[in-house]
Amino acid sequence: MRRFDFDSVLFPVNFTQFGNPEYRDTALELLEVCEKRDVGVMIIKSIARRPWGERDHTYNCWYEPFDTPEIIQAGVNFALSQSNTACLCTTGDVGILPLFLEACQNFTPLSQPEQEALMVSAAEHQAVTIFD
Repeated sequence: MRRFDFDSVLFPVNFTQFGNPEYRDTALELLEVCEKRDVGVMIIKSIARRPWGERDHTYNCWYEPFDTPEIIQAGVNFALSQSNTACLCTTGDVGILPLFLEACQNFTPLSQPEQEALMVSAAEHQAVTIFD
């Protein structure tokens, strides 16, 4: 963003990742710059739950996604509540796609306290960042 005039950016936004203050601050700074420069924001990993570890891969993606309607809705609401979000990219599994699309149709913006509560709730959902 400092060196090139991008039309759009693509990066991960989810309530688990935003629970890391350093990541959150950097992401919010990027979102602010994008808004000022009218740069589109495409969000990935909005319903990422955790790395697979030793568990069986039951979905067609490199990380374990959330797979219940309620928490998928929470993840979509969280991601779309960030400023200047142009779109969400879906997870790589067609079995989850209908739940994801339904959550997008039912999007409800989250207040700042609701977003903070979700970030705190990551542990109760057994969610950890998928990035080292």
